[in-house]
Amino acid sequence: THPLLAPLIPQIRDQLAEVQLAGGDRVRIEIRDPNEDPDLEAEVGEAYGVRPVPFGVSDRHSQSVVNSYFHLVVKYGDQFEVLDFSDLIDVSSSDDAMDVRLKNFEYDLTRTIRKVSQEFTSIDALLAKLPAGSSLTLYASPATLPEGFVPTASALRTVGEDLAARSAGQLALGERDPSNDPALGQELVTELGLQPMVTDLFAQEVFWLYAVIRAGDRVERILPQPGEEEGDLRRAVEGAIRRVTPGQLRRVALYTEIPPQEQQNPQLPPQFQPPQRREDYTVLREVLGETWEVERTQLEDGYVPSGTDVLIVGKTGPTDAKQRFAIDQYLMQGGSVIALAGAWRVEVGQSGIQARPDDPSLGELLETWYVSPGEGLVMDPSNAPFPIPVQERRGGFTVQRIELLPYPPFPDLRGAGLAEHPALAGIDALTMPWTSPVEVAETHDGVETQVLATTSPGSWIDPNARIEPDFTKYPQAGFGPTPPLAPAVVAVAATGLFPSNFAGAPSPLAEDAPKPLERSVAPGKLVVLGSSELVSDLMLQLASQGGNEVHRGNLQLISNLVDWSTADTELLAIRSTGAFSRTLEPMEDADRQLWEWVAYAAVLIPLGILIAGTRSRRATPIPLVEA
Repeated sequence: THPLLAPLIPQIRDQLAEVQLAGGDRVRIEIRDPNEDPDLEAEVGEAYGVRPVPFGVSDRHSQSVVNSYFHLVVKYGDQFEVLDFSDLIDVSSSDDAMDVRLKNFEYDLTRTIRKVSQEFTSIDALLAKLPAGSSLTLYASPATLPEGFVPTASALRTVGEDLAARSAGQLALGERDPSNDPALGQELVTELGLQPMVTDLFAQEVFWLYAVIRAGDRVERILPQPGEEEGDLRRAVEGAIRRVTPGQLRRVALYTEIPPQEQQNPQLPPQFQPPQRREDYTVLREVLGETWEVERTQLEDGYVPSGTDVLIVGKTGPTDAKQRFAIDQYLMQGGSVIALAGAWRVEVGQSGIQARPDDPSLGELLETWYVSPGEGLVMDPSNAPFPIPVQERRGGFTVQRIELLPYPPFPDLRGAGLAEHPALAGIDALTMPWTSPVEVAETHDGVETQVLATTSPGSWIDPNARIEPDFTKYPQAGFGPTPPLAPAVVAVAATGLFPSNFAGAPSPLAEDAPKPLERSVAPGKLVVLGSSELVSDLMLQLASQGGNEVHRGNLQLISNLVDWSTADTELLAIRSTGAFSRTLEPMEDADRQLWEWVAYAAVLIPLGILIAGTRSRRATPIPLVEA
């Protein structure tokens, strides 16, 4: 394997040995090298999709490539999960060295074992659970398929025929050719987002090869790739069937605004069209999707998708009565809501980063439930760094450099700023970027509230939400404190029986619709976070620059909150944000110099004593005794 990965193998062996001791005869552990066994290499590639990863290795005299296996396969029955080096390790680099460590192997292994054991259900049992009318449809254009996709299409048909035969009529198999049906092609584009694939640069020849599984109101798309074998396609199809089968995975619904799209030019081929704006929180969706079933929703029909365990809302933009009604009535039914409810939205444009007020409709809805975002932007002298362009004059010209500078709009929360709460287990530090203060009503009958996070005592609130530093006015930090200085609450959890925002009002769904619930019929859970950028794609992109490991607790917080909302707290005690998340308290330059001299003294003083003692012994004459 790679030289930097090799020292991690004994740690993994020790952890697996503990699992063996705890599981006894119920656990079988094997540590094998596919590079030494061609049959094993073919088996793990076909059955589990495990492929070697090429790593470059170089020294002063040579360069080479190592095709390394660093994978962990956890299997229970016909259910399995594969963890590779990207799931297992954290990499921290500096100018002259690279440090590679395990993330939190105990948590990753335990979570995976629990996932495969709880989700173990044979494919035949899943097929039997499919609702009536379920279908697997292959959309293919045989006449225009490139040679590389012909075996893939054949293998996909084989998998579909096998599953349909085993389903005892629960899964209908069909095949349609969109190239001969323009209406069908347009339907696939508008309703499922499936575009015809091109075979040349100028899109003169196009072809179709997709599979779609429909089960009730759930739809799963399968996007085959050239060269995929039957085993790869079978895993993809069976995984999709597992996701559409009711009751197999906990469901998280994510409600965020769909941004307006750029107008497409019909005269240009697809690759030359202007890029489309994507919905935010794509990284969050991917991370949560490793453990839960995540579905985006717009709530336009006035309902939260059926079977939803947790609803996450953030950057909703203007909401209408039906969307607010869906959130309200979901909470009234005892649901769990996580609101990324910052009053400010940060956008990146040609003129730089700007903050603008977000639509207040979500905040007004939250105010009904006693917890809502306040006005202004929280600034904290204890903060995380931010990459800021700095201009310096060098002679007759100006040089612009990017530096990581202290940034008060990024409050750094740790220690006393984080409450004792299950959702904060294993989290040592958080960054609450561009956050509003969270206000809690003085009276909240029937609802218990707990503050989750507060900023430092030196914090202040900027009513103008100025996020760019002004080094002319504040040469030292770019920002100046504005009294009063006091801690600010930035995250609150509430549980209990909530009042409805629609109490005494007719339903916005229809005139003859049932009367809305006026109060929770079962205890609900509500978490209000003062920052809508906490886990936004922009924030996580910034977190990946300059080694800003302190931001990693943000994603972990959302995962913990989902676990807490579903009363699934068994893994919280061993969950951690990674090997490099245990950041030290910020220090001033004078403190750093002091500890540096202390470290020097701790080495040099004992060394000096040892040298002086050795010389004194050599200088002492030894009298000779006459015989």
